[in-house]
Amino acid sequence: MVLNLRSNEGELQVHQHAKNLDSFARSGTDERANKFEVKRLLLKADAINLQWSSYDEKEYYSRDLWSNLPPNRQIKLKEFLDKVSKAQNMDELEGVVNEAILSGGRINRRFSQDKKRNFTDCVMERIGELGKNPEVASKIVCKLVSIGAVLYNKDNMKVIDTLESEFKEHKENMIEAYLDYLESTLDFMEVIKGAVINGMVKNAKIDNTTLYSEYSEDSIINVARLTEKASELRRAQGNIDYERDIIKIGKSEVAIITKNGIRNYTNLADDSDIVLTFPTTKGELDVRLYPDKQNKDWIKVEVRDQERLKELKDCGEEIGKNCLFGGYSVYNAIERGYFERPAGIFQGERLQSGEKVSHVDQLQSKKNNKVRQIGLY
Repeated sequence: MVLNLRSNEGELQVHQHAKNLDSFARSGTDERANKFEVKRLLLKADAINLQWSSYDEKEYYSRDLWSNLPPNRQIKLKEFLDKVSKAQNMDELEGVVNEAILSGGRINRRFSQDKKRNFTDCVMERIGELGKNPEVASKIVCKLVSIGAVLYNKDNMKVIDTLESEFKEHKENMIEAYLDYLESTLDFMEVIKGAVINGMVKNAKIDNTTLYSEYSEDSIINVARLTEKASELRRAQGNIDYERDIIKIGKSEVAIITKNGIRNYTNLADDSDIVLTFPTTKGELDVRLYPDKQNKDWIKVEVRDQERLKELKDCGEEIGKNCLFGGYSVYNAIERGYFERPAGIFQGERLQSGEKVSHVDQLQSKKNNKVRQIGLY
């Protein structure tokens, strides 16, 4: 997204698209309010012209997150792309787009490293092919804008120009959609910042219902707060079917898929090593997670304090009520000693990426044994 500020000297392009949420990391409440008031006044006065531009490839193609889409999500995305291409009219296309968004589809994910198109590009192309009903077409485009959609194919910007000429309210709708996007971006950034107990936010990205947050190596993060608040924001859009949070602290990275309030640790990036700390009536219990070096498809699960673990089992105390490891309960995963990574997610070259779920993250660097500790409080 590009905002063009017009002046007597010509057009000054002011890039306002938040490709990374961390661009808002230091925005306070007052600054936030001032930014929106200024933007709204300028936009209402028609001092700014809104249009789309292709996403910067270097910033867009993030090897540690976006390229590692679980196989079942790849299949789901392909199904929606097929539905887009077969939509017979604008109303049908709108239904497909709304369904894809609520399903958690990665609207900004490029098909492959050599194909410079994504879901949004396909939707724009279909709008151009169908023609007619510019009012519904405007609703589709603005819905995508409101959740941060980006384009690869610059030719698709012509669809915006056509809509502006055919539907007089389209520009105003785009303004409101873009302001909604900025508001949502700031809401997510506040969630990411609000989860910090100690440390700082280094980076953050979002693509529909997938959120990535990166923290400094000495950070202590309340992950339960992050995942729960992020879930609240997502569900404000409707009945979201898929929620994924990826959290990185230092070099360790873990991914979480949340469903019905249950956070499921599904994967760790290569070279990650974390310790989850569960509070219990017998004291804290540390559970270590790390990729198995012998079997690349496994994430190892270890407990060092076997005596405390036995005490907890004997008294029937539950550990990690709302947590799963690869779909297994915490006790079951500990007994098995491992859980399986998602099938096929690291096929081909190995990329440093991962998935995670938790309550509170605490990273400690030890002189001889560097372990990332994630406390669950």
